[in-house]
Amino acid sequence: MAADAGGAAGRSHTRAKVAELVDALDLGSSGSLRGGSSPPFRTNGARERFKEVVLDIEVQEVSPCVKRISVNVPVDEISPRIDTQLGELARRAKVPGFRQGKAPRPVIRKMYGKQVHGDVSQKVIDEAFRKALADNDLNPVGDPMVESLVVEEGAPISLVATVEVFPKIALAPFDGLTLTRKIRPVDEDEIETVITQYRERQARFTPVEGRGVAEGDYITIDYSATKADGAPLEHFKGEGRQAHVDKEQMFEGFYEGILGMTKGQTKEFDAPMPEDYPDTGIAGKPVTFKITLHEIKAKSLPEADDELAREVSDFDTMAELVADIRKGAEERAKDAADGALKSELLAKLIEANPMELPPGLLERQAASTAQRRARQFAQQGIDLAAAGIDAATMAERSRTEAVRSLKEQVILASFGEAHKVTLEEGDIDREVAKLAAMFGQSPEMTRQQLSQGGGLEALANQAYADKVTQAMLARVTVTDEPTA
Repeated sequence: MAADAGGAAGRSHTRAKVAELVDALDLGSSGSLRGGSSPPFRTNGARERFKEVVLDIEVQEVSPCVKRISVNVPVDEISPRIDTQLGELARRAKVPGFRQGKAPRPVIRKMYGKQVHGDVSQKVIDEAFRKALADNDLNPVGDPMVESLVVEEGAPISLVATVEVFPKIALAPFDGLTLTRKIRPVDEDEIETVITQYRERQARFTPVEGRGVAEGDYITIDYSATKADGAPLEHFKGEGRQAHVDKEQMFEGFYEGILGMTKGQTKEFDAPMPEDYPDTGIAGKPVTFKITLHEIKAKSLPEADDELAREVSDFDTMAELVADIRKGAEERAKDAADGALKSELLAKLIEANPMELPPGLLERQAASTAQRRARQFAQQGIDLAAAGIDAATMAERSRTEAVRSLKEQVILASFGEAHKVTLEEGDIDREVAKLAAMFGQSPEMTRQQLSQGGGLEALANQAYADKVTQAMLARVTVTDEPTA
């Protein structure tokens, strides 16, 4: 292979090694608020192995978030490793014409030299690159982009690659900043709504005798429909189906036909299908409905009294239950106000601290955000086209969200590092305990579940972000103001 990185042989060998190099480096894909994606335990080994070797390492700043790293590993560092590995092979290799372990070294080198050189070179490149990162305090936020790689037997290894890093910024002073926390007072209607929900859960359904179907009843029916030509509507039929008699939810003609029917009655009547019925072939056209009414039930709600409180909670009186509902509503209102306050503080700091973001990381974050949004819309049954959201709009909104999210991370990381904010094990324990209480399980089980899916690291990052934010808020003046 030619020593020149621009030569044809060099390019060919580079292409063959790039995938292996990227896999070997495995530098991670995103930053961390608590120290980046190449923590010390991932680079100390490389630094230790190369501590006696003088490597030719050069780091250039392409931009605040992109660094170009050039590494040259001398032959003296490569050759002894190759000799050692060939020696190990020689002791166990089975070579035709020789007893095991007795083949001459030149024979072993001829048979395995290229393979061993490739294996050793990959390990050396990985170690040297990690040492370059560690020596220059670089924490990449993604895989390196290899610009050139020259690996030739008997020659130094030359590598040039770029990495993206989180920007490090000195935050503009914000002591003395005044923010307003707007707390929404708890509305009595909100408490009444919760009480009504409890009453609905304890609703009783009583069979009705001596009258026909009325608004609000719950009925059990068989139903079918036929078109004007007598053909059945295959998708409009059912047996033993339960339905709530609700004028707002039923077809107008169907609703009118059901009213007044009595238990055991079978009735046929004509009525038009709704104009907006999904089957355009019969939308707005008359059909014949056939209904057999099996049962009528009326729903009754229990009184909002002490008995209800005991049934739906651990409290003995409705007054205690109402007090607890109010307390929960007030806590949610305060949490919402605190969230808005934190968002406002970060928005002001982003505005006061211009920064550049790693371009590759930004694109990945924007794509991930777009995919998450699309899943959420799909789960909610929202048609993006019907909602007037095209692909370009989705991409633009996702990119805007990604930019803000990454800038918030930079702000938090910069403040946390400058003010030596650290995350203690007790901080994580408290967050785990909160989740455990939310899901009604033990903290031990919750921690185990989080550990299996990588959720513990995400929880730790969130706990650290909250801790940093609290430290930042301690430096500003906050006034509370009730809001409608």
